[in-house]
Amino acid sequence: METRAQNNRIYNLGFDGEGGDFVVSFEIKAKSADAATTVTLSSKGAVSGGTFTATTTWTKKVLKYSNVTTYIGGVNDTTYNGFLYILNNGSNPTTNYLYIRNLQIERGTTPSQFGVCMEDA
Repeated sequence: METRAQNNRIYNLGFDGEGGDFVVSFEIKAKSADAATTVTLSSKGAVSGGTFTATTTWTKKVLKYSNVTTYIGGVNDTTYNGFLYILNNGSNPTTNYLYIRNLQIERGTTPSQFGVCMEDA
């Protein structure tokens, strides 16, 4: 995935009104210069490490989110159904893109090893 703006969201993660604890794992790099980066899940900040510097080399990130309860697609909120928000605070976010690969969003607090989903094989 390539981000081409300062604010980037992935909508409709399928939370179906059920919040809880989640772990988000991915690899990230910046195109041409280090970029201050923040990743939130449905407007919830990570327990730790959610703000970091993306460098020009691939780096694995594992972010844990506890008690995610907003924007999850419940009775009072059908707009988002869960979203991942990636904020590129680096200089020139419209030209210094962020690249993300091997993204996984899972329930719980322990990430599993990355693998291709059987439906995608």
